[in-house]
Amino acid sequence: QRAEIKGGAAVRTLLLTVNGMHCESCADNLTRQLQATAGVREVEIDLSTKTARVAHDETLCKTPDLMAAVRRAGYQVDAFQNVSP
Repeated sequence: QRAEIKGGAAVRTLLLTVNGMHCESCADNLTRQLQATAGVREVEIDLSTKTARVAHDETLCKTPDLMAAVRRAGYQVDAFQNVSP
């Protein structure tokens, strides 16, 4: 899978299925934790599917970093997949 190049950085998008998100407050909390992670460019939370779509600079941020941010927010990652940027 190819990474999109933005401003000299290799940007990938990861779709995380998150266990434990139930409301807008949960989504806001998770968004803040993910955005605080170095290399994260964009976060989109979908409460109906309990997913977080995260665009990140893969030179600064790897999948384990994103999973750690989810855990810091108090949730668990049930599944993840790379998706087109």
